[in-house]
Amino acid sequence: IRIHPGTYTGVPNGFKVNKVITIVGDPEHPENVVIDCGGEGGVGQGFILSGQSVTLNGLTITGARSTSVTPYVPPDPNPGTDGLNGFNNYGGAIYVTGSHTIKNCIIRNALVGVNPATDGILGDDPNDPDNGYDPDNPFNPINGKGGNGGNGGSAGGAGIYVHSGNPYIQNVLIEDCQAYGGNAGNGASGYSDQNDLEQPVDDPTTIYFPPGIAGYGGNGGDALGAGIYVRTGSPYFTNVTVRNSIVRAGNGGNGADGSADANGGDGGLPGRAAGAGIYCAADSSPVFSNSVIENCTAYGGRGGNGGDAGQLQLEDYLTGGYGGLTTETAAGQGDIRMYSSNGGAVFCADNSNPVFDNCTFTGNMT
Repeated sequence: IRIHPGTYTGVPNGFKVNKVITIVGDPEHPENVVIDCGGEGGVGQGFILSGQSVTLNGLTITGARSTSVTPYVPPDPNPGTDGLNGFNNYGGAIYVTGSHTIKNCIIRNALVGVNPATDGILGDDPNDPDNGYDPDNPFNPINGKGGNGGNGGSAGGAGIYVHSGNPYIQNVLIEDCQAYGGNAGNGASGYSDQNDLEQPVDDPTTIYFPPGIAGYGGNGGDALGAGIYVRTGSPYFTNVTVRNSIVRAGNGGNGADGSADANGGDGGLPGRAAGAGIYCAADSSPVFSNSVIENCTAYGGRGGNGGDAGQLQLEDYLTGGYGGLTTETAAGQGDIRMYSSNGGAVFCADNSNPVFDNCTFTGNMT
């Protein structure tokens, strides 16, 4: 298929190509044949290549936009339900599954993002008979726990996403691409029984209910490889330039404030921002030859705030929640450095096996 010079509007879900075919624009001047994925206010991917060998030659693919759907929350969610996680989203301008060829192309101004996760749902009244409360059982199991926030989804591969296979990519410019991890949901407070606040704590007639535990904030989503994300396979890249690309991790959700007699919930961790230019996932084996990665930036997210402790001080034991990234040991967070930004140009995950031959890295930041 030969495409004459001009600007053509993309389609919302991208051009899906799974046959042996060559699509040619202007290999000498790819800027003359433009596929505008965002034309006329549209939102869409560029090309989804699968099946047998496909060749793209001499095209400019611009304005690809891919954002995951917002998780659906029913009108009347059950009390204490955890928030819903965001959906992961990979692949913007070109999504590759298989051994295809991409050459003499320009990819610019592509974006992949994730809509936020949802918040947890407030805890319910443990005194309510509709919730199973039995007045003859002081150890009633209904505890009014607040829901935890959902985790943010991850995003990557706005320029080229190699899902699998061994594609060959030559003489390609990838610029001004962005990947944004999803923000997490906030935790919800547990049910607060006013009896616990208004009656003396040493009154033997007071019926004491277990505290409505405060929900934790969810963890932010990752942002990985805005220019190129290699999930698996052994793609070969030669004379490729990736520049001015950005990854920004999602923020952790806030922990909920404690109810009358509960600790505050912990704030969630931010997502990881890694490989603004190129991300090589575990078990991938890409080769990059005579390529340039320049002026790419990875921005980390923010940890969620910890919730305040409840107002009822039984022997002064209540505490507020940890903030996300407070310490390496807080709330089992582990090594907090992994939740920062790493690899302005390139990030190579454990068990990846990339090769970089005669490549240049300049002006990249985290």
